[in-house]
Amino acid sequence: MPQVTSRVAEVAVVQPEYLDTPAAAAFIGVSPITLEIWRSQKKGPAYTNLPRCIRYSLHDLREWMTRYRIESAQRERNASERRGRPRKHPMPVEVGA
Repeated sequence: MPQVTSRVAEVAVVQPEYLDTPAAAAFIGVSPITLEIWRSQKKGPAYTNLPRCIRYSLHDLREWMTRYRIESAQRERNASERRGRPRKHPMPVEVGA
């Protein structure tokens, strides 16, 4: 009986360096319309205006997102810095199940 061996084809997944507006919008988590509005207002990530098409570099998208990164420690305020009324009931804390 012949021995059957399976060969898995190696497929190189190539990630494009430039994305169109819908793909760039999905990458950063906004709608394509939002990116178009930001472009018209000179806001948002850098883009390349080629003849009849707009492209966003993955490098530029990541760099733009990094500028808006907030560390958890920066967002948290201690109790003395919080504004507003104190909570009537503290948040419940789950104990190990």
